[in-house]
Amino acid sequence: MNDTPAPAADTALTPPNYVRFLGILVLVKLAIIAIFYALTFAGVELKTTSTFVVAPMVAAMIEGQMYAKANGVKPAGALCWRFAILSAILAVFVEVLITGAVFALIPQVGQAVGSMPMVYMIAGGMLAFYFAAFIISHRFFFPMGARNYLNAEAAKAKRAASKAGKS
Repeated sequence: MNDTPAPAADTALTPPNYVRFLGILVLVKLAIIAIFYALTFAGVELKTTSTFVVAPMVAAMIEGQMYAKANGVKPAGALCWRFAILSAILAVFVEVLITGAVFALIPQVGQAVGSMPMVYMIAGGMLAFYFAAFIISHRFFFPMGARNYLNAEAAKAKRAASKAGKS
């Protein structure tokens, strides 16, 4: 039930930019970490574990907007799934890098984690859970970003047409 007109067969669509997605993902992730650190330092205690999915959601939505801006259409279902899987792999990679950085920067954490044999099994389970959550969020928010962009552009065009009609 895709109500977006299909582009002409001779025009190639610009694919999602995974490098831009990765840059946005890392920047948002680091911003969230900095905000949480600042709030903790200020004495505000936050009890949430769902923030791991905020950065991928934001990055997928922005990339969806950029896709719609470049192509003028919503992404097809197959493209959304491909984007969801590839970007979920990137997001899990970023999680692993950030975790490794924490272990390297704070040796006590690495020592505490290394002393618990079950932690590796738990970490594997968490990465599998993260991967599934990232796929779902990317599949949902990538086309949502494109749809929001196209709706906003249509609303702008409608407002411009109504202003021109009043003049």
